[in-house]
Amino acid sequence: RWGPRDKYQLHDFAGVIEVLEAIGGDDPRAGEAAELVADAKGQLLKMYESKVGDFNRTPRVLVSGEEVIWLNLNHRAGFILSQIDGTGTFEDLIALSGMSRLDTVKILAELLSQRVIEA
Repeated sequence: RWGPRDKYQLHDFAGVIEVLEAIGGDDPRAGEAAELVADAKGQLLKMYESKVGDFNRTPRVLVSGEEVIWLNLNHRAGFILSQIDGTGTFEDLIALSGMSRLDTVKILAELLSQRVIEA
């Protein structure tokens, strides 16, 4: 039995991606791995999108500038947070992020769940 399939069945989509993205193109399972990664990314995106909700809403920051320092955000989350100005929608943030939709939506979902932002 192939480990990534087990992870997929357990809905550990991030685990599937982590394991399979290390497989090189010369591996006989590379084609199957690429399909499974694409599917896992699609499932993760749906999960995070459901946490964000309506992408036409406008997020706003709930914490002060001083509190942001204590959040221990990585540079990508910090960039997304710095772009929230009360006028752009979630969809606008995704468009200007320069990251994949999955990466940006994941960051937005995490900021929402940590109550750093709200819509």
